[in-house]
Amino acid sequence: MKLKNISLTLISIVFIVACGGGGGGSSSEPTTPTTPSNPSITSFGSSSNSILEGESITLNWTSTDANSCSASGDWLGSKSANGNETLQLNSVKTYTFTLTCSGASGTTNAVSSVSVEVNAIPNPTIDSFSSSAQSISINESITLSWNTSNTTECLADGDWAGAKELNGTETLELTSVKTYTFDLTCTGSKEIAITESVSVIVEGEQTEDLDVHVIGDGSVAEIWGGNDNLFFF
Repeated sequence: MKLKNISLTLISIVFIVACGGGGGGSSSEPTTPTTPSNPSITSFGSSSNSILEGESITLNWTSTDANSCSASGDWLGSKSANGNETLQLNSVKTYTFTLTCSGASGTTNAVSSVSVEVNAIPNPTIDSFSSSAQSISINESITLSWNTSNTTECLADGDWAGAKELNGTETLELTSVKTYTFDLTCTGSKEIAITESVSVIVEGEQTEDLDVHVIGDGSVAEIWGGNDNLFFF
């Protein structure tokens, strides 16, 4: 009995060895490493491509598979993978903004650029400044009219005064016999000023209030009126 049991055990061991042991009979295939995707800048643009000096733009950008981004050209510094930034542009030139985004090690950087044209602010102009009449009678009225461009403020001088609208009209009654001169000075954003004038002749008779002072027995009178003192004997 003992010999038979020993023989069966040996046969079982030989069978297991012949079959390759108690594990699975097939080996696993080697895993292929995953190649990381290159970063991509999906959008990069400006709120405007042409502005006047001193105005501002906003740059907007989005990217995928990017770990970090950086700016170069007419802006600098580290940037987020997605974002926006507002910039004031003060020089008259073409600005170029470049954005470079990098991803995982071994990938190719993504690069994109945006250009913005900055133009000079035009000088202020008084396009028109006129009177409804160049000659009137005393106590009649005129209407002054004016239009301007590229201006920030206008001021009156001469025979009128005060701040005026950039474009407007004003009616004035002229009560003295003389030549009236109306000056209009307008200023632009760069503090450049321009002046235009309009003249109106007022004709007619004008009375003066006179003060009479009789001297002595009435043979001499001193009269005040207008700009002069008059003496009668």
